[in-house]
Amino acid sequence: MTASTPDQPISSPVFLVSWAALESGLSLLASPDRSAQISTVISALRRLQPSLAPDKLLVQILSATAWLTSDETSSSLSEEASMT
Repeated sequence: MTASTPDQPISSPVFLVSWAALESGLSLLASPDRSAQISTVISALRRLQPSLAPDKLLVQILSATAWLTSDETSSSLSEEASMT
């Protein structure tokens, strides 16, 4: 694998990452209150993979990342849900 420079285009239009690497990355980013739920989130995303187009799966991964890294507590999320 060669390093890409600003003058040199990236050789592949596809970004590949393993589920283990995603789980590892989320472990570094997740808030302490939600880190115990990473495995459950990864499992749910893996179950969705066959039924979603790659761009839709990416949106789900990004949404899960946003939720896992959020510092909001579960009680404040349920309060917001009851307001709508």
